[in-house]
Amino acid sequence: MWGDSHTAVSGARVELLAKSGSLSEVLSGEDGGYTFRGVLPGPVALVAIPPTNGNLFAKEEVTVADSSNVLTIDLVLDRGAVLEGAVFTEGGEPLAGAEVKMQNKFSTYSVLRFSDSDIDAMPEGPEWLKTKSLPDGSFAIEGIKVSNEREGLSELLPSSGYFVTCSCKGYAVYFVNEFLLYRDRRNFLKITLRKIPDSAVVAGRVLDPDGRRVPNARVYYRAFERAADGSKSACGSGIIGTPVESNAMGEFSVIVKMSGLKIANGTVSNLMYVVAESPGYARTYAPVNVGPGTHLSDVSVVLESGNLVRGTVCDSEHRAIAGAQISLAEDGDSFGGFLETTTDDVGHFEVTGLRDLRYWAWVNAEGFVNLAAVEVRPGDLNLSFVMTPAPSLPSAGSSSREGTQSARDK
Repeated sequence: MWGDSHTAVSGARVELLAKSGSLSEVLSGEDGGYTFRGVLPGPVALVAIPPTNGNLFAKEEVTVADSSNVLTIDLVLDRGAVLEGAVFTEGGEPLAGAEVKMQNKFSTYSVLRFSDSDIDAMPEGPEWLKTKSLPDGSFAIEGIKVSNEREGLSELLPSSGYFVTCSCKGYAVYFVNEFLLYRDRRNFLKITLRKIPDSAVVAGRVLDPDGRRVPNARVYYRAFERAADGSKSACGSGIIGTPVESNAMGEFSVIVKMSGLKIANGTVSNLMYVVAESPGYARTYAPVNVGPGTHLSDVSVVLESGNLVRGTVCDSEHRAIAGAQISLAEDGDSFGGFLETTTDDVGHFEVTGLRDLRYWAWVNAEGFVNLAAVEVRPGDLNLSFVMTPAPSLPSAGSSSREGTQSARDK
C-alpha cells in the first residue's frame, strides 16, 4: 500500500468484501504489504483506510478467477482535498470549539452492493468528516476524497457537492447544502454563526369563563415531547417552568427557557402550553408557539369551570380522622402538581378545580398506613377512604428492659 508520494503505508486497515457478503480485514506491514489467503473465485472489493487519516480511501475491484492464482493489487491512497476556513460570531469575533462537519451528498462508508453481473460500489467516503475550530476560529479538514461522477471531465472541475454544517452551543446551526470542492485549489469557507436567544417571553391575562380577569392565579409553562402523530407523547411529564402569579389585573409574564427544548427552524418543536391554576377552577392549558427570542404579549388563558369531589376519611371503626391530607393527580400526570386539601374535625374534605379526567388519590394521616393510587372520578360526592392503623413499634426503653430480663432469666 502506497501513499500519494509512493511511500509505503504501514498499519493501514485493508478490507476485502466478497460477493457472498463475507468481510475479511488485515493490517498492512512495515513495507506496506498485505495478504489475503483462500479467497474464493468471483468478484471482490478491496478497501484501504490509513491509520492516521481515516478520511482517505483507496478502493479496487477485481475478479478472482481461481483460488490458486496470486494477484498483486497495489492500493494507492489519494492525498485528497483540503477544506480550510474560519468561524466567527455576528460581531466578527473568532469562535473556538465550533464543530464543522461535512459529508459527500452521495457518500456511504464501506458499504458495497452487488448487481447480478458485478460489484456496484456505493461512492466512497466516511459518513462524516469533522473537526473543531481553534481559538482563532480557524479549522481545516484534510484528506477529503474528491471524485467526479461525470466521466471524462477534468480533475480541475469540482467534485459532486458536500453538505457542510457548523454547530456550537448557543448558536444557530450553519448549513451549506452543496459546497463544491477542488482537489488542487484552496477551498476556503468563512462561517458566521448567529447567537440564539436563550429564552422567550409569553405574556397575557387570565380570565374566568365569563371573561372577568382573575388575579393571583398561578401561571407557568409546560413543554411536552411530541409523538410521531403530533400529539403529546405519553413518556414523561415534560418540562415545567417556574410559576408566577397574575397581578391584580389578571396579567402575567412568563419567561420560557430554551434549555432542554427541541428547536427546529427557529421554533420550539415541543408541544408548548401556558398553564393557569386558580382555586375553584380546573387547571387550564392554553397552547402557544414560541421560539428563541419570541415575545408573545396577548395570550388569554380562559379558566375552565372545575368539577369537585367530596367525602370522608375514617378508620376501620368508622371514627373520623381529622387532619388527613388528600392529594389528587391527573391520570398520567402525577408530576404536574397535585390538588391538595386536609380533612376537617369530622373527617370531611372537598377538592375543587378538577378537570373532566380520571384522577388518582393519595391519603396520608399520622398513625395510619398511607393509601396510594386510589381511582377518583370528578363529580364523586360520597367518597369514603378507610385507613388502617400503622403497626406500633416497640420503644427503645421496652426493648432494653426485655433484653435485661432475658439475661437475668439465663
